Amino acid sequence: MKNSYQYTKFLVVVGILLMGVSYINFKKFEGLEIYPFFWWQLFTNPQKGSTPFSIYRIYEVNNNDTIRLSNNGDNLNETVYNSLLQALVRKIEKNEPIKETKRLLQNIGEQKSRNKGTSYILVKETYKNPSSLKLTDYEFSKNFLFSSAD
Repeated sequence: MKNSYQYTKFLVVVGILLMGVSYINFKKFEGLEIYPFFWWQLFTNPQKGSTPFSIYRIYEVNNNDTIRLSNNGDNLNETVYNSLLQALVRKIEKNEPIKETKRLLQNIGEQKSRNKGTSYILVKETYKNPSSLKLTDYEFSKNFLFSSAD
């Protein structure tokens, strides 16, 4: 019994060291992880993010230019905002009356951007390889879903 306890202590120390090396390697050199449990991807995402990831976003249309509204907590709580987006998507999928759907999209956009009188579009962004996302350069496709414009 005592022998297995020493192995456990040794494994814990080695695990902590490998996590530290993986963290430094990832942050400093943007390299691959050395220790597979560092991001817990062995169990949660074994294909290391190769599955595309989709997110819904609202774009504000301003003078024929589109401005993507962030999905953070600015002007509208992040949880409430994402819940409203999901409700909007459900309305579109159920083919509910267009007038109500446009009004909901317009209200969400106005709450988020604090701009009245502009129109908004709902877009589904699909990130092709989430594990390789960087802060400035990432590949994604946009699918137009709905517009609040008349």
